[in-house]
Amino acid sequence: MDAALLAMISTIFVAMLGNSWHQSRENSKTRDLMIQLNNDTRSEFRTELKSLGTELRADHKALDTKLSGEIKALGIGLGDVRERLARIEGHLGIGITRPPESPSDE
Repeated sequence: MDAALLAMISTIFVAMLGNSWHQSRENSKTRDLMIQLNNDTRSEFRTELKSLGTELRADHKALDTKLSGEIKALGIGLGDVRERLARIEGHLGIGITRPPESPSDE
């Protein structure tokens, strides 16, 4: 009876060790797979971010060029308006008068 009991206990012990070893191997495989997926995802994100950054820089450059042209055109238009206003003020005899000189300027 002692041999039969010892055989049953050793069988259960070996089965538990085998189960633990199998779980450890599966956990290791799962961990490796998760690490690989994480690295792949990071790589994809980096590639997409670089692509988006390049695209954004190109859009920014195009917009900057467009706005620079519009600002120059606006400046030219504003110069024309100032010139017309000065002629109208001169014709009407109105305009901005110079401030009186301060005593320190004398």
